[in-house]
Amino acid sequence: MQIKFKQTAAKGMHAMVDGLNKGGFSILDLTTQYMPRPRIYDIFEQAATNKLVYVIAGTGYGKTQAAHNYIRQQQDVVVWWIQLTENDNISSRFWESYRHSVSVDNPELAAKLREFGFPETSARFKQFAEIIRTLKGPTHKIFFVLDDFHLIHSEEAILFAERCAHLQIPGVCIVIISRKEPGINAVSLISKGKVGVITEDDLRFTVAEAESFFLQQAIPFSQQSLLQMFEAVKGWPIGMNMLAAILKRRPGNLKYALDVMAQNIMKLLETEAWDDFAEQSKKALVKLSLLSNLPAASLKGISDEAGLPQDISGLDSFIRFDDFANGIKIHPLYLEFLQNKHHILSHEERQETYQKAARWCAENDFYMDAMRYYAKLGQFELMIKTLLSYPFKLPCDASEYLLSIIENLHEDSKGQQSPSLLFLKNFFTPLLLAGLGRLEEAKNRSLMVIKEWELVDDPLAHLFLYTSYSNLSYIDMYTCTYTHEYNSPVYLKKSVEYSKRTSIPPAEITGVFVNADVRSFACAVGENAGLHKLDEFLEAAKQVALLIEETHYKVYAGYDDLVACEYSYFKNQPNLARNHAHNAILKARDKKQHSIEAMADNYLLRIAMQEGDASLVKETLRHMRSHLDNPDFWNRQMYYDLYTGAFYARIGLPEMVPQWLVMDEKEAMSRIRMPMRELIVSAIYYISAKKYQQALMFLCNSYPREPHERFLFGESKLLLLTAIAKIKTDDTQGALVDFTKAYQMSFNGMFEMFFIERGKELHPLVVAALNQTDCGIPEEWLKTIDRRASIYEKKIAVVTAAIKNEHNIKESILLSNREIEVLKDMYHGLSREEIAANQYLSINTVKKTLQSIYVKLDASNNVDAVRVALEKKLID
Repeated sequence: MQIKFKQTAAKGMHAMVDGLNKGGFSILDLTTQYMPRPRIYDIFEQAATNKLVYVIAGTGYGKTQAAHNYIRQQQDVVVWWIQLTENDNISSRFWESYRHSVSVDNPELAAKLREFGFPETSARFKQFAEIIRTLKGPTHKIFFVLDDFHLIHSEEAILFAERCAHLQIPGVCIVIISRKEPGINAVSLISKGKVGVITEDDLRFTVAEAESFFLQQAIPFSQQSLLQMFEAVKGWPIGMNMLAAILKRRPGNLKYALDVMAQNIMKLLETEAWDDFAEQSKKALVKLSLLSNLPAASLKGISDEAGLPQDISGLDSFIRFDDFANGIKIHPLYLEFLQNKHHILSHEERQETYQKAARWCAENDFYMDAMRYYAKLGQFELMIKTLLSYPFKLPCDASEYLLSIIENLHEDSKGQQSPSLLFLKNFFTPLLLAGLGRLEEAKNRSLMVIKEWELVDDPLAHLFLYTSYSNLSYIDMYTCTYTHEYNSPVYLKKSVEYSKRTSIPPAEITGVFVNADVRSFACAVGENAGLHKLDEFLEAAKQVALLIEETHYKVYAGYDDLVACEYSYFKNQPNLARNHAHNAILKARDKKQHSIEAMADNYLLRIAMQEGDASLVKETLRHMRSHLDNPDFWNRQMYYDLYTGAFYARIGLPEMVPQWLVMDEKEAMSRIRMPMRELIVSAIYYISAKKYQQALMFLCNSYPREPHERFLFGESKLLLLTAIAKIKTDDTQGALVDFTKAYQMSFNGMFEMFFIERGKELHPLVVAALNQTDCGIPEEWLKTIDRRASIYEKKIAVVTAAIKNEHNIKESILLSNREIEVLKDMYHGLSREEIAANQYLSINTVKKTLQSIYVKLDASNNVDAVRVALEKKLID
């Protein structure tokens, strides 16, 4: 998507010229001899001083051409140009279009964005924005163009454009080209005068421009005939082009040209841009229209071996070369016309075109489109290969798109289904249903396959049974959160039995597909589960671990130790948790289960924090950072940001939390839709930053959560964070209610690390609970947990000091409001007695406040304290 004009675009143009000339077709036949229009340039120049530019006009006004020619004249700019189609309403497909544009100049970034995925949430968009900010080089301007935006109705894609328009990146200009006003919220930008609007009236030819245009086209005219022609088309750019095309074919016959222009546009296209073409020419054009949903296409991949024929004249009004997309673009009017001509192609010709398109899509990472063409061709093996190159769990919209393709696949003309087609339907359909959150339906679909094939004794049946039971084991890891039934070992045992009976060799699969999908917590026990359910889950995880050793791909290797590590950690058994973490890492690393290794690293980090071992903390952080260099670890940046973000927030450095996890007040007030793991880190951030009201809004708006996201450990933690935020906002009663619920949900404090990890934030809750009769929490436990949290805070202080020193972060002096007021009174010469009277405090309180001030300012007396306060600008 970054195109440096003097190099990349020129290279693309030369490649296209070579491809066309080999086919016996001149580039002049595809590239309009565009007439310079200084007036339009000036309009764009003025509009582009804004952050957002709308180019809004109906069909045939040359919106794209005008923007294209303006941007081409800019020096040393970066251009991000996405040619949108109807298919881009699928956000995963939209993301493929985006990545393809990036790959023109930055293939490494394109690969990174494929792993990153479409930023569907506010938090993920912020993470994406941070990536974009790192790209800005020494250029003066960045143009981000969304062309044909009127085709987009997807809320996700529209919201993406809206968020891009509000990105605070200097030098970026968003250009939205559309036939109607875009449905994005740009009120704040409009009110600040940061939106430029270019309309139909701006793009119409003036009389003077019409005169220059007909002179350029070598069409003779009188002043009277010029006015007649201008009046007939009202300055409509495509009308000007069509009028010129007609007059070139029938010179001097102005009356005929005007009569034809007055007729229906489709009839005009029929007579002027179709009827006289040879059959081969027509077929070549229709084949191009079959592939109109591709954002850019190689001409070699979509035309006949002979190339487009030479007998097409005047077609430059309807087909042009787009050097931003390094492909060709058909005008929408002409495209609609050609799409009504598909019947002239035989079935074989259509299939051949789809074959070339599928190959091009696969080569250019348009996997969603490749799947569509593979489906048209019945190439089910390639569909399977493509799906196996993606993670086991796909985003919701990608799952929906792929599911619709697979469900519409049909048997051949003899009513038979190939083994590959059956595999697509039997194995991938339940997985895609799970990706859509339709877990019960996914489970029932797998059970239906089992019922259909369990009495059939052949290798194919064994394959379907083996994979279906494997799917059930995976689906159970989600449903068990709310069913409290842990059947994964039962299903996995059956899967292993059938896998040993099938003679079909296992498929070659990339590491991405067989890397475990670890969620917010390893322990998937849901809220409202009894203590015995935790024991059941631990036992189920152990049984699964034994069975994993008998599987081919060893997915979830190390998961049992990860569950035991998490369980032990929250029970405040650090030595046991450490041993399990090390075992999990060894098992996971050997089988390339990167997400399990990363989560185990996170618990080792937290144990090192608990022990105040600053050197071990730094060593663990360095090891976690090394995961970023592993290209086989899908979403490694997200895991790293989440784990280190929670770490920095906990040690009191919220400014080091990745900004994509931080929401502004407006976002916090809206419906929060994010996974539990992101939710917890963001909540910890707000409390660390002392933004307690925002924390409460954020936490309240995160309800209701999906049933499979309501983990026992997660809900306990969120209740405690809510209690902390409430007591900081003087809602003591509400805080105690949530504190008591968190205590009860932790099985009366048995899982005590939730409380200990809050350090000094826990103390106000303990004091309030001790002061309330019958709060429901034993006094002895409150005092014990308060003491342990205090010890934890002191250990953390050692880690914080080491990290600040490593990052050269200077200690800031934070005085309370009372301390500042007392300092001001001292500055004005008031005695202690006078300060007490002025502030309505007791003498003892004043003395304690002064002592605190001396410690914080490293001062020995009043004069010294005032001097330091003035130097530090703590008081005016």
